[in-house]
Amino acid sequence: MICKIYRLQDLVDTREGIARRCAAIEAFTSDFGPRTTFETRGSELIRRTERLDQAVRWSGFDRSGLTRLADILACAHERGLVHGDIRPKNVLWSGGQVWLCDWEPALRQIVNGRIRWLYTAPFRHPSDRSALGLSPLTDLMGLALFVPEVDLKRAALLASAALKKAGPQAPRAIAGDLIPAGADVPTERETNG
Repeated sequence: MICKIYRLQDLVDTREGIARRCAAIEAFTSDFGPRTTFETRGSELIRRTERLDQAVRWSGFDRSGLTRLADILACAHERGLVHGDIRPKNVLWSGGQVWLCDWEPALRQIVNGRIRWLYTAPFRHPSDRSALGLSPLTDLMGLALFVPEVDLKRAALLASAALKKAGPQAPRAIAGDLIPAGADVPTERETNG
């Protein structure tokens, strides 16, 4: 079990908003794992995430892994969940498949005395920077950046076009655009980095 403790006063959302997001993450991860639960104890919130056996960071760019990550994101977006930090550190390979980890109880938190959106530069979509938020666009951009040939500008364009064209199914649309059926791509690639 991996535990992380948050001070409730550092989570920039209402108690009800935090409770809703935590409940949605718990329900989502019970279906898509690794299972994550939250518990409030006094002024703290404890996040517990199931440890995956022999997990390594997934480097991306294989059809089955990219499709699985796209499916995870599509299901999350259909439930109104945005991860906000899709990057290699948060996508693991274990048991022959990809897993999305590190679901935060609030997308804005106080870090070092400042309110911050929890994302990793440069993975935040330009529209989200302009709107001062995090949306599925940022998740979609992170998904696109798993393909080595995709740069930041193309990832942002792919994310915007896919969301406009496919709505909640945008992650699957991006995966299909990035690795079309019949394309010659590796079947698996893992890293320990």
